[in-house]
This record gives sequence, structure tokens and C-alpha cells, in this order.
Amino acid sequence: MRTARLAIGGALALVLATTAVAQDHPIAEPDWKVVGASEQPGPPPKVVSSPTPNAVAGDEDEDAAPPRHVLRNPNWLSRPNGNAFAQYYPHRAALARITGAARIVCLVTVSGALDQCRLKGEYPSGFGFGQAALNMTRWFKMSPMTVDGKSVGGATIAIPFTFFMANWGSNLFGVVWRSAPSAAQVAAVYPPKAKTAKVSGQVILNCSIGAGSRLEKCNVLSESPHGYGFSQAAAALAEDFVAPAADSGGASTKGDRTQITVAFDPGVLDSSNPAIGTPHWVRVPQSLGTPSAYPAQALAAHVSQGRATLACEVVAEGRLDHCAIGKDEPAGLGFGAAALSMSGQFQMSVWTDEGLPTVGGRVEVPLRYLAPGVRLATLEASHVSPDGDDASHQHADPAPVGPHWAHQPMPADYGAAYPPVAANLSLSGEVTLHCAVNGEGRLRGCTVLKESPGGYGFGQAAVTLASYYRAAPGAGPDVTFPVRFSIPAR
Repeated sequence: MRTARLAIGGALALVLATTAVAQDHPIAEPDWKVVGASEQPGPPPKVVSSPTPNAVAGDEDEDAAPPRHVLRNPNWLSRPNGNAFAQYYPHRAALARITGAARIVCLVTVSGALDQCRLKGEYPSGFGFGQAALNMTRWFKMSPMTVDGKSVGGATIAIPFTFFMANWGSNLFGVVWRSAPSAAQVAAVYPPKAKTAKVSGQVILNCSIGAGSRLEKCNVLSESPHGYGFSQAAAALAEDFVAPAADSGGASTKGDRTQITVAFDPGVLDSSNPAIGTPHWVRVPQSLGTPSAYPAQALAAHVSQGRATLACEVVAEGRLDHCAIGKDEPAGLGFGAAALSMSGQFQMSVWTDEGLPTVGGRVEVPLRYLAPGVRLATLEASHVSPDGDDASHQHADPAPVGPHWAHQPMPADYGAAYPPVAANLSLSGEVTLHCAVNGEGRLRGCTVLKESPGGYGFGQAAVTLASYYRAAPGAGPDVTFPVRFSIPAR
């Protein structure tokens, strides 16, 4: 059965089960802007950001709670110019004429330079825009901050980047489509030659938004593989996309140009259970974040946690319908019924970042409930031993790749550092850290090289955990290693 599994949001009253399918897509796209707009060609890009689900609307963003304060309007002494953007423009994206964006968060040093920069998001993923942004941090320098006449450091700053060329014409990012082709519509235009050979394909279009917020004047930026008719099929599907009427600033999107990925997966041809993409949630029930979400029967029985799974169809506007209870445990305590009662309040994106539909497919929505007051850190956890054995397949410490450790974080340390939003979503994550090693084996000046999924705080959590590591003698002046986070299976 080809049913997409999803992870959704909640607060302390509810933790939702982990799924690999939805981990690479943050709930909300950042508000992309231009760094050094006067030095880049073309008009500044516009933004249509993904809405944040109601259940996590009150969650604290990592950028809003830095160690000291957030620097909003720095006095830049230097920053990347157009030549720097051209130098670091991802090669693959440039060859395909693909525009993109990224957002990083850094600490500001006493001298006004940037340190411990980490990637918070990139769009589209997989083309290197995030790494390109990180590579340009050395170009930034601001006037040092002063307190009582003395230079100080430690503030946090968020820096958005946009990579585009004026003649490519794309200036609208982070689009949440009001309407998009269904799985049946994709199957209907699937090129016959590719259908017969069961060949998958991908097309990236650059289109203008015209009357009725529909796409027009589309140009093909890339097609892979050639010779199967995927470009013509993607162009036919473009007519079924409807963009938001206004951007994030309230200005009309009519006349803007935007980029869209259209992917063709042979699995979409299965009319009884078509393959669909990995969506993000546009709306989840407000009651998820309240103690009332926890079943009264379970509270009365003094049961502190439970699980339920819904199997649903995705219908128009990304809503769920024809839902049925799958898993319901412990049985008879109301977890399945509680989940089913909220099914009509969910809404997901109708088109995904990888270029696939959601409408017309089926999804499995697993939910994990925690009683009010129960926290993730109190759940049973495990530790990966230095030889790599995982005794219980729950919280996993970094695999022993690269350095040898004299000491590593314990499971309780992982539980305490686990990003709250990721815990409520039951998302797993992985971070690659690069740190200097002092004479005592302690890690200093750690930088996040990779964070997946981005936007949930795994990078900062890994930096926090770095204080628990002690490198074994002979580790060298610096180390690069993975830090992995996973929710307990039960």
C-alpha cells in the first residue's frame, strides 16, 4: 500500500509520531529577502511564505531567543558584492538557470565578524544554495557592538540570501499554491513513451502569474531526462496552478515570475493508490496544543501516553477526508476517537517541494499523545555504545565516525537538549558539527555544517550538546562529526 506517512505539530499535551516522509520540510518557509540588493542585478524578490499551523503558532523561534539578543539593523562595513554571489553561485543551479534562496543564523563576534553560522533553510533544496550562503560569511563585517563604551559580542543575526539573475526573471519565492494539479491530472498527461518504459522525470519551469493568479508564459529551465516529452507534459499541468493573489507584503502577485518544479513518478499511474509527494501542513487543529486534546478516559486510567494512526484521502485544497482509525493503543482509552474527531481540521500543501501532487493520494497520520505535564526528557531513552551498538533503538548518540571520544552526551542530555518544536512534531534530525579541540579535549567554536531537517533547532541543540563531548588524546586540533537525534519508538 503506497500511503504517505506524515508528521504534524502539537504542544506539550501531544507529541506526534516520527515519519521519514515529512522530515525535510519545515512548517513555514522563511521570509526570503536580498542581501546587498544594490549590488545584485534585477528587482528584489517577493515572498509568499508558507503559513504556520495554528498548533505551533505560539512556539518560540530560535532566532527570537538568542543567547543575548537579536541584531536587527546592523551597520555593515562590508558584505558580499555581486562578484561574490557570482563566484559562489551553485554550479549545478547556474547550469540549469535555477534561482534560489537561503537563510543563515550567526553569532556576532567582538570585532563584528560572524561566527558559528548555521543554515536555517534553503529553497529549492538539493542545489547547494545553503552551502553557498555559508561560504560567503567571511565577507560580512559590521561595526562592533558596544556596551558602556566597550566592544562586545554574542548577539545573534539572521541573514537571508537570494540567488538570481535578472535575465532569468524569477522574483517570487516560497509560493503556497491555492490550487495545483491532482495525482489524476498528472497521470493523465504522463508522456506515453515514459509511461511505457516506467521512466521518471523532472522539469523546472519559470512562469509569469497572470489573470486569476494562474500561470502563463512558462519557460523550461531544465528537463531530465530529455526525449520523453516531460517538458510538454509539465507545460500542460502549469495551467492548473493557482498562485496566491498577494505576496507577503500584500502587493499583487500579478506579473511576477516564479519557479516551479514538476516531477513525474511512475507510481502516480496507480489510480487506486497513486504516489504523492511530501507535503507540509498548512493548518492543523488548534486544540492540538491544549490539554483538552488528551483523552479523558486515558487521564482517568492514569495512562501517561498513547498512540493513534489515521488513514485518510487527500481531497481538494489539501484537506483530509474519508479517514479511518488505524492504530489505537492502548485500546479503549479514546486515542483513536480523539484523532478522528479532529481529522476535518487538517489541511496540507497541494503541491510539494519535490514537485509532486498531494490531492488524490492517501496519507497515514501517526499521532503520539503525552499527558499534560509529561515531557520528552522523562521518557525512557538509550545510549549508543562506542562500538556502535544501539541497545534499544531510541535516542541515538553520534555514530563513532571520525574522532574517538573520551566522553559523550548521555541519553538524558539528548532529552534535555531536544528542540521543543521537533519533539512536539516527533521529528528526528541529524547535524554535522565542526569544532576546535582545546588541550583538555573540550570542543570550542563549533559550527553547523549541515542540519537536516532545517528550521527546527537541531543545529543549536547539537551545539549545546557539544559541551558534553571530550575528545580522546590525539584527536587533532579540530573535529567534524555527526550528531543524530531520534524520538523514542514507544
